[in-house]
Amino acid sequence: MKTLLTGLLILVLLCGCAVGRQFDVNKAERIKPGMTRAEVVALIGHNPGSTGISCNNADCYEMMTWFYAVAYGKTKALSVRIKNGVVE
Repeated sequence: MKTLLTGLLILVLLCGCAVGRQFDVNKAERIKPGMTRAEVVALIGHNPGSTGISCNNADCYEMMTWFYAVAYGKTKALSVRIKNGVVE
């Protein structure tokens, strides 16, 4: 029983340590207007944690967001706006 409780405690602690996928801020700073969605994803190294499409009349764009948080530590977020297939 003691082993089971210890195992559960370790599992809970490990699961609560981080949310999202790590990304390199130096790579994020290399994102430039005119880059395609595929170029941005290739540069960051993985797909965003969330995406959304927003439209105002006929003006639509996609927002890609990467998020990484460590419990009791730093939080990083990166949002990239894509319009007509390229970074604005």
